[in-house]
Amino acid sequence: MKRYQWTVLPQGMANSPTLCQRFVAKAIQPVRQQWPNIYIIHFTDDVLMAGKDPQDLLLCYRDLQKALADKGLQIASEKIQTQDPYNYLGFRLTDQAVFPQKIVIRRDNLRTLNDFQKLLGDINWLRPYLKLTTGELKPLFDILKGSSDPTSPRSLTSEGLLALQLVEKAIEEQFVTYIDYSLPLHLLIFNTTHVPTGLLWQKFPIMWIHSRISPKRNILPYHEAVAQMIITGRRQALTYFGKEPDIIVQPYSVSQDTWLKQHSTDWLLAQLGFEGAIDSHYPQDRLIKFLNVHDMIFPKMTSLQPLNNALLIFTDGSSKGRAGYLISNQQVIVETPGLSAQLAELTAVLKVFQSVHEAFNIFTDSLYVAQSVPLLETCGTFNFNTPAGSLFSELQNIILARKNPFYIGHIRSHSGLPGPLAEGNDRIDRALIGEALVSDRVALAQRDHERFHLSSHTLRLRHKITKEQARMIVKQCPKCITLSPVPHLGVNPRGLMPNHI
Repeated sequence: MKRYQWTVLPQGMANSPTLCQRFVAKAIQPVRQQWPNIYIIHFTDDVLMAGKDPQDLLLCYRDLQKALADKGLQIASEKIQTQDPYNYLGFRLTDQAVFPQKIVIRRDNLRTLNDFQKLLGDINWLRPYLKLTTGELKPLFDILKGSSDPTSPRSLTSEGLLALQLVEKAIEEQFVTYIDYSLPLHLLIFNTTHVPTGLLWQKFPIMWIHSRISPKRNILPYHEAVAQMIITGRRQALTYFGKEPDIIVQPYSVSQDTWLKQHSTDWLLAQLGFEGAIDSHYPQDRLIKFLNVHDMIFPKMTSLQPLNNALLIFTDGSSKGRAGYLISNQQVIVETPGLSAQLAELTAVLKVFQSVHEAFNIFTDSLYVAQSVPLLETCGTFNFNTPAGSLFSELQNIILARKNPFYIGHIRSHSGLPGPLAEGNDRIDRALIGEALVSDRVALAQRDHERFHLSSHTLRLRHKITKEQARMIVKQCPKCITLSPVPHLGVNPRGLMPNHI
């Protein structure tokens, strides 16, 4: 039986590049095994060969040419490059450095989400070779937010235009160098704005490593983002250079590093199994000094313990469209239509920060809010695809501008415990559902029955109303069915006189 195969890519098939990649990889695999000291890198139909000995490189090329020919693949002689500089996958390779080819970024065709998505995909592809942080490109990434329709209109903002100009300038000036295995490999972590930036470094930049613009978690503290960058940098070094970094330079001092090892599991996992040195002193270089200008964020306004002689505030939120807080025996109620209980509680906390500038202790019965707010001061970026993203962003800006510290703690609601903390939480809770605003016992019983459909007996005992008032409330409820007593099944109904039925 004859065997048939395509000698060209089948056009229109989504997996054509994958088929080509697998077929070429299978064809050159014997050559890779025969020449382990030669780098053979291929991407679909583009192959790059590199080695220390030029004579070995020529012999390896002959074997490669024969192996491809055996599989029915021919190398176009006019596309073979044997002299410096080499062009490969859009880059210009010299014996000293790698330069991106000059790219002209068009702006007149940027009208829809699809246009900006393709542009930023190309820019993201170049980012490992550019000295641009995620924070500097954030105005461009923000343009992608909004409607998911690929044809939805988008426009280049003034901030986005400045970011685009930075990209063009960086492309013209940037280059990276090759690794020298006789020198130690550094992984440098810079505390850049919003999120950290990584760099594999020797005498010059080798590869830039960037954080995700949209983290998987809603709130990612800065030290956890640094830990993720260490993990990513170690993985990238193994993938591209076959070895772990010899030295990891991170932006925390020795005392801060010790504190993180005691309190952060992510920090311990990032350093798990690392046999090199971990330092906080950066190499003396102008580029490194320029990048390392962002002050390291450790909590300054956020206190981990309650403050002495500070204002005491209680907050509460409800899915019924109301939130509020209690401060100095004064209740402040705000409307939060359409929000969940957690978001309503977060709105109440935001109102407190907007209104109160003195030092305060704030207690909330939402564990989600109590655990999230202390992270905001050290958080670089947010997941804006969630409803809480914009609230967290606004709250973070207020915290970073504060002059006085604060503490936020969690308290369980309806605990029934004595003391001022439980009492304060109970007061704002009752105020939110209207108990503190309704003085009429009958009206209060009516409201309780509408919410919980309590029996007349329970209403009478709880609200100290008469039996008739409680029965009337239950009878007037359209959702509660009043059942009359039925005759006993063993007795036929009869009259009191003969022949009466």
